[in-house]
Amino acid sequence: PVAGDRVVVVGYSYRRGGTQITRFRIDGAGGLRFEDSYHFRSSDYYSAENYATRLIGTRLYLYAPLDLGYDMGSADPLDRLPALRRWRAGQEFESFRRVASAQRVFVPRRLLADKFAELSTLHSIYDCDLTAPVLDCRATVVLGGEARTFFVSNNAVYLWVSDPWRYDHDEELTEAQERSRPRAFVYRIPLDGGRPSAVQAAGHPIDQFSFHPDAARSALHVLIGGSGGDAMWNTEVTTGRSFALVSIPMASFGDGSGAVPRDRYAPLPRPTGDSYSVHNRFVGDHLLYATGSGDRPGEVTVVALAD
Repeated sequence: PVAGDRVVVVGYSYRRGGTQITRFRIDGAGGLRFEDSYHFRSSDYYSAENYATRLIGTRLYLYAPLDLGYDMGSADPLDRLPALRRWRAGQEFESFRRVASAQRVFVPRRLLADKFAELSTLHSIYDCDLTAPVLDCRATVVLGGEARTFFVSNNAVYLWVSDPWRYDHDEELTEAQERSRPRAFVYRIPLDGGRPSAVQAAGHPIDQFSFHPDAARSALHVLIGGSGGDAMWNTEVTTGRSFALVSIPMASFGDGSGAVPRDRYAPLPRPTGDSYSVHNRFVGDHLLYATGSGDRPGEVTVVALAD
């Protein structure tokens, strides 16, 4: 991204194990001058279609997961929180500086109350001021399972985390217990630093383009039918047997104890053709989706949001 006269390069270092942000200055003739470089604590988050950064004004929003099972060389739980450090020529990196307190880590009580909840990943949203002389960042963290899809609007980050339960246990659950368990949590994280909110849901989006905040209807529209998150090439293959458009009322977002009503899910036809490479876009007041890749085109389905 470019912010004013700064050019910012974002990448992931497999050698160091984390995200790296490097800032350059660009002059009127197009010449670049190195300014500084920073290393963010994070696990691998590669995605074929949603690779983690958004620029709104001069603020950079960066998604990064932290796998709690990853050995970070310290037994101190605070050393698992999002942090960054600055690189200086000839001195390597400085010590990590935490950019999220324990009070900025959120998890719904519904998950805390269940001993089989999958709380393996710190889903971290970094908010950085690119114009600060020394890169200034803060982070908000949502605790949950690994599968996620995130979308950044002009005033909030939406994070859909699915499959929140561990299956490596021997205890048998009744059919009623299984039905009562939420299959996903949808989080809304305000860009102004406000407290995150959440609502229980079902299914999983295809990718970031499956989200559409609708201010006129005070709802978040999401196409579900995906294969379980942004990581690696998951967004390229859709394994969901059924598709639906869920319209989540903004008023539903709270402490995560509430769920999206069943009548807010509108069943949709499954796209024809190969399950590989499903594309979707919200255009005006319509949703469009289809399969198709190379010489295997599919039919486009058009859905009017009005009805």
